[in-house]
Amino acid sequence: MTKADKSLAFTAKTSKRIIAVAALVASLLMTIAPSNAAASSQYELGIKAYQARRYSEAASYFHNSIAKEGGTADAWLYLGHSFYAAGDRARAEQTYKTLMANTNKYSQQSITAGRSLRLMRMTSTTNFGRAAINPGGSFNALGPNASPGQNGQSGGQITVQAPKVGHPEVSSSAVNTIRAAFDGLPPTIKQMLIAGNVQIVVTPTMIDKFPAGAYQERMGYNGGTDKSCDGLCNGRLVVIAEHKINERTDEVSAAISPSIMQETFLHETGHAVDNCLNGYAQSAEFKAAYLADVAKMSDDDKSRLSYFMQRNGQGQVESFAELASYLMGNHRWAAGEMVENCPTAFKCVRARLGL
Repeated sequence: MTKADKSLAFTAKTSKRIIAVAALVASLLMTIAPSNAAASSQYELGIKAYQARRYSEAASYFHNSIAKEGGTADAWLYLGHSFYAAGDRARAEQTYKTLMANTNKYSQQSITAGRSLRLMRMTSTTNFGRAAINPGGSFNALGPNASPGQNGQSGGQITVQAPKVGHPEVSSSAVNTIRAAFDGLPPTIKQMLIAGNVQIVVTPTMIDKFPAGAYQERMGYNGGTDKSCDGLCNGRLVVIAEHKINERTDEVSAAISPSIMQETFLHETGHAVDNCLNGYAQSAEFKAAYLADVAKMSDDDKSRLSYFMQRNGQGQVESFAELASYLMGNHRWAAGEMVENCPTAFKCVRARLGL
């Protein structure tokens, strides 16, 4: 288990509570027991089944992981996602609620579970499985024998940035996460990105790709630089970092979780889509819709969503990217909040993208 995985694990006390709750709902959970269960942990087998979109099988593995392996917050979250993707909304809702009741409400897993519940109630069309980890795909520029540090291209779409001295190489997990996030996009969006020659780079840290960015303030980052930036879009170039760097100490952080990397990728892809549409976010139509929505927002909402309220048109650009990312399967809290608070702008984005 990696340090990142350990950091997401429940405490022993919380794990006992979770396992106790799991026993009460065991009759509701899948009981499939695949013959290769001994090959690796139940959690890892669950991830593999989820990758292959065998959601009922994945639910069984994640349940076994909770019951037999201590039950991490990620296992509970994936269990909920697996139930939802398999079409069992009732069990998905129960699982999300159980997770939220037994973990820190400020944890990423609890926040995501809460957001998932809200999205389930808002719409019946959101498919949580659509953004699932899914290996391979048409946007795979790294061949099956390529190592994570290679820069070679076979399709001119995805590349991996070599690290600076002292920085870790991009992991195969990060590469697979970004491949999978692309594979989960709606077909029309994938076609648009390919036709627009959008390039995707996975980098150890952002300054491995853009060294000068270590000395330049990043817009919307409150004084932060590219050291602490985990994703950006420059024209038709999408760059996703696996690690951040501490602005003060220059220490490289632990790897960013796959779920957050996916969310970041979807937001930055929203920018790339906007650029393929020649800057629709700056159009008179979208601007009018955005401003009408902002005028109706409370001060608390504006404060909470301040990143999307930036001036000089930047708020429009960020809002378009987040709203578009929601249609591409982004489940983070900000995407759902923007959909709720900007219904007119969201309607424009949905119509423009045909989704």
